[in-house]
Amino acid sequence: MAYTLQQDGERYLPWSQDYLTSYEHIHRYLFAYDYAANRRVLDIACGEGYGTAMLAKTARSVVGVDLDLTTLAHANQHHAKLNTFFFQADAQRFGLAPKSIDLVASFETLEHFESHEKFLDAIKLALADDGILIISTPNRRAYSDERDYNNPFHKHELYQDEFLTLLQGYFKNVQLLGQSLVIGSVLAESSDDRFIEKDQAYHPTITEIDSAQLEYPAQIESTLKPRYYLAVCSDAALPTPNASLMLDNKMALYNSLVIKNMAYIATLEKELGAIKHEQGDVSGYVDTLKLQLTEATDYAHVLETEIEKLRQAHGDAVQYVERLEKSHKEVVQYVDTLQQSHKDTSEYTHRLEGHVANLESELATLKEHAAHQGEYAISLEVKIRDLTEHLKQYETL
Repeated sequence: MAYTLQQDGERYLPWSQDYLTSYEHIHRYLFAYDYAANRRVLDIACGEGYGTAMLAKTARSVVGVDLDLTTLAHANQHHAKLNTFFFQADAQRFGLAPKSIDLVASFETLEHFESHEKFLDAIKLALADDGILIISTPNRRAYSDERDYNNPFHKHELYQDEFLTLLQGYFKNVQLLGQSLVIGSVLAESSDDRFIEKDQAYHPTITEIDSAQLEYPAQIESTLKPRYYLAVCSDAALPTPNASLMLDNKMALYNSLVIKNMAYIATLEKELGAIKHEQGDVSGYVDTLKLQLTEATDYAHVLETEIEKLRQAHGDAVQYVERLEKSHKEVVQYVDTLQQSHKDTSEYTHRLEGHVANLESELATLKEHAAHQGEYAISLEVKIRDLTEHLKQYETL
């Protein structure tokens, strides 16, 4: 049978690893088993439905109600029978017809509510006039106070007097029983290969072993404090209840749970072995990674040194580029100056060439004039000679 519900701590699951809690829960339903015979039964906060199924074996019909739909789906899948029904309902408003129920079983539900009165009002409305309520709740003193324990799912736990006062406000007859888990051994009269039989009366000597007395001294007469209270309530007369001792005499429940635990432990050990094997592989891989990391770290230091050198070289290169840029700027300015000087020189040369041309023209003119002046000078010389000759002739006369 495949179970899909996961333990969340709020509700009991019979396949959970807590087999001690299993004894407590199953004992309550076994106690209610005889009361359920041929009755119309309501199981409030039925959870995954294991207890509802137990009551259905003797009841005329059983209705299991719970608030959680996932849990109810599981209950319908695994525990539905012709006389068994599961549906969603708030435990304080389950909406059944008045007086339609002969027996209400409500185990470990009351403490989950702040308002106990609403819860009991709904139960009282559903019960027939001679109907019976079997209800359990933790004994706050033993369950919480003395252990300094706080169950996060419990809203309002009760002390014994509070529990009795609450129930007596709704029912004429209330019988209170205590419940506590015990682990030990039984010694009793035996005859004809019979030891302990159902409905046999016993007057046991209760011996409690204290943790400080592990060397087992003489027997110590002791009393056992109830961890839980279970009450049988009705407006009709109730038979005196017998003390109920649930014995797992074949250790069937214990063994089934231990076997499950052993199988679970074996699975865990196998998984642990695989994990350790993987851990060994991982350890080797981690060592390799550590070596690689060391090498990488050393190489990183080398790279950091090289990077620092490159940074220095880059800084020098930047400064050199800046100097080159400055020199380039100066060269550009010098070239601009040269270009301007060249332009000025060209213009001056052009002007000089024009002036030279003018001078050459004037020189040519002067040469031509000089040529004419030469001819005129010659002519004047001739005339001067002629005049000199005439003068000489005149003086002679």
